[in-house]
Amino acid sequence: MHHLVPSTTWGLRFSVQPAARSACRLKTPTHMAAANGSKAARRKLPQQGASSGVADAATQQRRSSRAGQATAAAGRVAQAVAARAQAAGRGSRADRAATQAAAPVRRSTADSAAAAKAAAAQVASAAAVKAAAAQKAAAATAEAAATAAQAAAAAAAQAAAAAAAQAAAATAAAAHAAAAAAAHA
Repeated sequence: MHHLVPSTTWGLRFSVQPAARSACRLKTPTHMAAANGSKAARRKLPQQGASSGVADAATQQRRSSRAGQATAAAGRVAQAVAARAQAAGRGSRADRAATQAAAPVRRSTADSAAAAKAAAAQVASAAAVKAAAAQKAAAATAEAAATAAQAAAAAAAQAAAAAAAQAAAATAAAAHAAAAAAAHA
């Protein structure tokens, strides 16, 4: 009446006379552990009969649960990889779209730069032409000034020569008049 029955099989096995029960109780590991007061050891001891089937079922259930968890984890990893691949695909498509959208801008920028360079070249060419014309005008002015100086010098020389000739003629006339006056005297 005071022994513990861990399972149905043990209960059937120990449904005997008290003396036999005590003898069996002392021989079984479960009752030895119970006699020593170790409940934890009694829980850990393997059970026979139906309890072994329950343990096998629990083990299989744990294994199947672990397998299901591993499968679910693999599925989650596959979903994450697929999501990353999709994100990468979207990023590459966005990059291609941005490149295509920026192509006209780049072309227009290049065209504008080429037009600006051409306009700058035209302005530089016009400035060079103007500079050449200015140099030619300066040379012509210098030549004209030299010619005018030469003409002025020639005119002054001619005027000086004429004045000298007139002075010589006047001097000769005065000398002739003096000579005539001296002859009459």
